[in-house]
Amino acid sequence: MTSEDFQKEMDAIEDAKKELAEFSLESSMYEKNRSETMKELHLNEEEVRMFDAASDNAFIKTYRKDALTYAIAKMEPVLREIGKRTGYTLEDVRACHPTEVQSLFNGVIKKDELDARGKYLAYELVDGKPHIMTGDEAKAFIKERVLEERVGDVDHLKGSVACLGEATGAVRIVNTASDMKKMQDGDILVSIATIPEIVPAMKKAAAIVTDIGGITSHAAIVSRELGVPCVIGTKFATQLLKDGDIVHVDANHGIVRVSKKKEP
Repeated sequence: MTSEDFQKEMDAIEDAKKELAEFSLESSMYEKNRSETMKELHLNEEEVRMFDAASDNAFIKTYRKDALTYAIAKMEPVLREIGKRTGYTLEDVRACHPTEVQSLFNGVIKKDELDARGKYLAYELVDGKPHIMTGDEAKAFIKERVLEERVGDVDHLKGSVACLGEATGAVRIVNTASDMKKMQDGDILVSIATIPEIVPAMKKAAAIVTDIGGITSHAAIVSRELGVPCVIGTKFATQLLKDGDIVHVDANHGIVRVSKKKEP
């Protein structure tokens, strides 16, 4: 989010100070409950270290994503300047491996090659050096190395509970910001894994379902903040479900049932 985006979100809150005060209180209560729980469990020294390590790991996992997002945002002006000086677009520069940036200045990398990377790409290290593949070479590499899981005709999916609740509605597959125009209030948002850009669509959802992610994933955290039922880690939701399917999300038990398939 840009500072302008953040300000709009803050302006939408009727009493920001009250919200921040409640958040601060919740944070204090969390620390108090955490300490009391550890005492009630009579944890020994080793168990306390494991308890703290698990807590730190959950925090670091989210913090790492924030740091990466921040780094990408800070690097964009640099990448834009490189593109400006070499005649390439921002997307072209982003398609380069860091070791290839210098090649942009002397024209070694062609525009066609960068465009091909945007369509199909595979990458591996060979003797410590990057080997970038596109087109048929990339497809052959992936077919040989990656085991593809396939799903048959099933009437329900199982996943992990991220936020309790139940909801029934029409499926909308939303993986990118451009997909958000499909969402209406009360729809079921289905995604491979949610990202910050699609939060406006998540706010409209009656429930959220993802293919991948754990309890500290973006979908899990945002769904709990919004109080929206959420089932994560179903593996095949975006393969099995289509826009317009009617499903019942039982986020109390981690089950997504297909009530009615949309006619082809």
